[in-house]
Amino acid sequence: MRKRLDILPRRNIQPRPGLAQFSSDFLIDRSKKLRQVAGQLKHDQQAFSVNLRKNMGDFQNVGELPANLGSYNLQ
Repeated sequence: MRKRLDILPRRNIQPRPGLAQFSSDFLIDRSKKLRQVAGQLKHDQQAFSVNLRKNMGDFQNVGELPANLGSYNLQ
């Protein structure tokens, strides 16, 4: 038999003091760290692109890549 929820005693649930401030500080710190990581990834990707252009002889687009590029034995 199902219990009726309206006749169950209600608990007095109070939030712990300082929990909201802790949560917001934690989220602010986490978002700062994520922004730093995103900035580092963007920097790494730009450096990779620059190195790739240098290594490929600074081809401007894919159409200018040598036709036998895929035939190299990369091990």
